[in-house]
Amino acid sequence: MERKKEKGAGSGTKAEVRPFQTKAAEKLFAVLLNLRQTGTVKEYRDLFEKVSDVVFRSIFVNGLREDVKAELSSFEAESLSDLMDLSEVAEARCRNTKCGMMKFWGKIEGRRVVIVLSTGSSDSFIAKRVVKELRLPTTVTRERFAYVNGKMANNGGLCKDLTVKVQGAKMEIRRDFFVVDLGEGGDIVLGSDWVSELGWMLMDHGPVIQVEVAGKQITLKGDPSLAKGNEIWTIQRVI
Repeated sequence: MERKKEKGAGSGTKAEVRPFQTKAAEKLFAVLLNLRQTGTVKEYRDLFEKVSDVVFRSIFVNGLREDVKAELSSFEAESLSDLMDLSEVAEARCRNTKCGMMKFWGKIEGRRVVIVLSTGSSDSFIAKRVVKELRLPTTVTRERFAYVNGKMANNGGLCKDLTVKVQGAKMEIRRDFFVVDLGEGGDIVLGSDWVSELGWMLMDHGPVIQVEVAGKQITLKGDPSLAKGNEIWTIQRVI
């Protein structure tokens, strides 16, 4: 697994990001304070930006929880902004071992689909292949998403006001779905955005969950045979 790397302050080469240490940060900060223009303003600015980026990254990483720091080390970041974005993905990865995940059957316009309940995902998603097969209309959006492994998801737009029938129309889910690439083992991902709209949800790490929708209690049964495979279902919005 690749480790996160950053550009060195003076050489422009890449160096591995290491756990934040106060003395090291103090030295970097001292270097930043003692920078002086000896050539052109452009040269001074370039050097200042390189050193300041390293300092701010170190300060930012220092304030993160230890579990998030550990996960963050498995990603690549080319800037402070990227580091901040990926820290959110790392946080989602930490939550993934604690969040609920279950698969069950549903239908979209008569087509049978596998629905993945992933409470660690920020939004709800639909597979590009399903959108293409059913020729569902999409609108362009600028949101950015990343899988829990740090890889960026290619945003294929938004399917608005799509209706998904769950387990023989026991329940209908009508909402917007972002279009991304999903593993073959799932066609729809219901994320925390959907869960937050429920009255409540009871999930005891088994094949059955109970939810409250519009004041009604509904029991959904997961299909254990769909739980095979190592696909990644946690997807997070990157701001």
